[in-house]
Amino acid sequence: GRPKEEAEFFLKKNGIYDLFETIICKEDVGPDEKPDPLGIILALKELAEIPSRAIYLGDTVDDMTASTSAGVIGLGVIPTYAADKEKLENLLFSKGAKFVLRDINKLIEVLDAKAS
Repeated sequence: GRPKEEAEFFLKKNGIYDLFETIICKEDVGPDEKPDPLGIILALKELAEIPSRAIYLGDTVDDMTASTSAGVIGLGVIPTYAADKEKLENLLFSKGAKFVLRDINKLIEVLDAKAS
């Protein structure tokens, strides 16, 4: 849901722009914003990725609804600023999250464990 200019600014500022093979932004999906899965579907097509192998990270129920609709694994992430982390975790699971992280810094550890 971010404009391309804003997304690229953030990625470049944080030195991670080159880590992304494709970036789908607000301009790419038009009025079809989450929970519509169009953004995820476009990314899958550009990457020639099989949906069952893809993982979509998100911190909202709309993110998990979109991932489920696109047929990809939803990985919920609880933001540090969330007031009721347990409630949000339960909501993310109820909307299709397969996993929920309370600490984004554990992402690599979780992905490595799931890959083996």
